[in-house]
Amino acid sequence: MLDLGQFILLCTVAGLVGLDATATLQVMLSRPLVVGGLMGWLLGDLALGMTVGGLIELLWVGGLPVGSLVPPDSTVAAGLAAVIAVHLRGASADPGASAA
Repeated sequence: MLDLGQFILLCTVAGLVGLDATATLQVMLSRPLVVGGLMGWLLGDLALGMTVGGLIELLWVGGLPVGSLVPPDSTVAAGLAAVIAVHLRGASADPGASAA
């Protein structure tokens, strides 16, 4: 279970990274692979975060923020999926299981 400090940290990081989609320099930090890895790293499981981020990235690989196009919000999807996957893995009965 997330404590309040972790929750605020994850929300702040996701919000700041989400600004990259269209509001600021667009250096592609808001891509699902980066967001999933970042959330996984903050929760202590970088590999699982990168895996989930990679899967979400494959779903939204064509949605680049070019010109005035506003793609679907893959940042929120990747961040939430990574957090859920890390916590499901932690809640698993077998610590070495990859059921998440």
